[in-house]
Amino acid sequence: MTETTAAATELTSQYKNQVASDLDRNVKEQERVTAELTALQQQLASLQHDHSVLVSVQQALGATPAARRPAQAALRPPPGRRSPRPDRVGR
Repeated sequence: MTETTAAATELTSQYKNQVASDLDRNVKEQERVTAELTALQQQLASLQHDHSVLVSVQQALGATPAARRPAQAALRPPPGRRSPRPDRVGR
């Protein structure tokens, strides 16, 4: 019975170490992703500002607004419609 208890204690210790290691890796990955997300949000804000300035310049010049929408909106299918399946495009 002592061997069984020792084996169980060793296994529990291994699990504790593995969980602690996994948690540490998880926290580091969260920090990395958070930093990347922050940088992307700043880049998006800058692009949105640039877009606003360009639209204002375009309007001041009396030009016809561009038919292009921001990429994010252009990638979404209209409400109620599904995106075409890649294997059915061109059929």
